[in-house]
Amino acid sequence: VQRIGLRADIAPIIVFLAGSLAAGLLVNTVFPVNYRVPTQPAYDIEAHNVEPSGDYICPECVQMLIKYGGAVLVDVRGPVSFSQEHIAGAINIPYRELFDDAHLQYVSEVTSKGLMIFYCGAACGLSKRTVAHLRELGYENIVAVPGSISEWKQAGLATERGAGKSRSVIPR
Repeated sequence: VQRIGLRADIAPIIVFLAGSLAAGLLVNTVFPVNYRVPTQPAYDIEAHNVEPSGDYICPECVQMLIKYGGAVLVDVRGPVSFSQEHIAGAINIPYRELFDDAHLQYVSEVTSKGLMIFYCGAACGLSKRTVAHLRELGYENIVAVPGSISEWKQAGLATERGAGKSRSVIPR
């Protein structure tokens, strides 16, 4: 112990840690475990009319981000469409209102802390247009759900009916 410069009281701990590491390596060599790394499902980009630019996110990933507080989900359709059916936990900021100063300030606040995710109706293209326009204005941390609410429902994820959270008034 003194030859290699270890204190006598620390030597048993070092020996235990080295033995544990060796035992762990031996067990992993003899009984290997194949860990499955979760992957996102492959999307047919052309079918969703989304450019392969990283501006979209899978519905399952959105659900996890919302569950753990890492994102705000925004429905850019009008209030009537939103009240008929929307993704559980989404807020409604209609596209025509999103680019006023108060809403852009809200987008800035959200995207400085996390991700803002946009979706629309099945084939309307508003979410893609929203992301493109916000990117032109210099915003980051924004993505769209490809296929929007129809893709969400196809994945078997929850939707709601009713007025929900409309964003005529910005939340604080």
